[in-house]
Amino acid sequence: MTLQAISGSCRGRCRHGKFVETEIAGKHLLRTLSVAVPSRAGVTPTPERPLNGYRIAVKDIFEIKNVRISVGSRAYYELYDKAPKKTAACIKLLIAAGATIVGTTKLASFAATEEPVECIDYDAPWNPRADGYQSPAGSSSGSGAAMAAYGWLDITIGSDTSGGGRRPGHWNGCFAMRPTHGILPDAGYVTSFRKFDVPTFFGRRIEKCRYFAKSWYGKSLRPPPCTGNPAIIYPADYMSLITNKTQLDVIDAFVHDLKSSLGVSAEKVSFDELWDSAPPEAAEGLSLQEFMKDASRNSFFHDDYHSFDKFRADYFDKFGKEPCVSPPVRWQWNLSSKITTEARDEAVRRLEVYRQWFTEHVLQEGKRDTIVLIPIENISPRYRDE
Repeated sequence: MTLQAISGSCRGRCRHGKFVETEIAGKHLLRTLSVAVPSRAGVTPTPERPLNGYRIAVKDIFEIKNVRISVGSRAYYELYDKAPKKTAACIKLLIAAGATIVGTTKLASFAATEEPVECIDYDAPWNPRADGYQSPAGSSSGSGAAMAAYGWLDITIGSDTSGGGRRPGHWNGCFAMRPTHGILPDAGYVTSFRKFDVPTFFGRRIEKCRYFAKSWYGKSLRPPPCTGNPAIIYPADYMSLITNKTQLDVIDAFVHDLKSSLGVSAEKVSFDELWDSAPPEAAEGLSLQEFMKDASRNSFFHDDYHSFDKFRADYFDKFGKEPCVSPPVRWQWNLSSKITTEARDEAVRRLEVYRQWFTEHVLQEGKRDTIVLIPIENISPRYRDE
């Protein structure tokens, strides 16, 4: 099951919900898992509580008062056996707006990248799309799968560092929203790479997503200055990586609709070529690929690894051994432990150089309102046993 009930009795018996034995017409049926949800009868949104009646499930990295966190790891859950005494700031905003948190959702352990066959502690969530045996992606796998599977949920909350909130939307066939930094408070959840970590959400209907975003972001939501000069960027470098013709046809059809809607043409741009024609001085003559070669890895992996220093030390102090982690987490941690602080700082510097260059030359901030279309990956069947 994707969702985990949050009541103490349910967690004591089964971390994935409460077992219920069903009997119909005198016949005893198989046991099923259920989650108690509040009734919507007589509940309506108000200006003060715009999310009244909303049922929301939350990725199991966010603190919820009196609910223990697992981070998708049995070792973590075993070590930290005390529930948080307060709720994460961004989740408190939802509760204050009238939403009900009905449970927590599974994730790839330590918010890493795991396929179902690599999950060694808890079974990966089931993606209900297609033949029912497709990967749910990660790291917010449970939040994406829950949104696709459970019609009685309104919204699910995930997080995104380098795609963990966007890929599950992609694979589970729902909308995934990653806002910019600073829109939501970041206190109260387990971090991977604070410079990139952002709370995200999943929804089935775009209108509902828009309403929810406005309700959650509130006064922090600041639209960019509108120049009245829209632009569509079709990145040739990214699109050339897509080998699935059907996927490209869907993208091109969307671009056609977008052009018609905005009344502008799409501009095909090669980021590599644009960099070569107007390179930042800080690149010191390096091509875009050379300059950015290890920037994402050395920054993200370094900080993610060291964000769990205390966990590894606490676990060894209590149990006298290293915690058991999944193969991809072990691989990532082994690699990350060799990244020096100097290499990390240089990587972060390069990310900032690229951000400034991209803002000036691609987005042209202040001169136009730019939409950049970037495919996440090639779409193809990806089975749970692969």
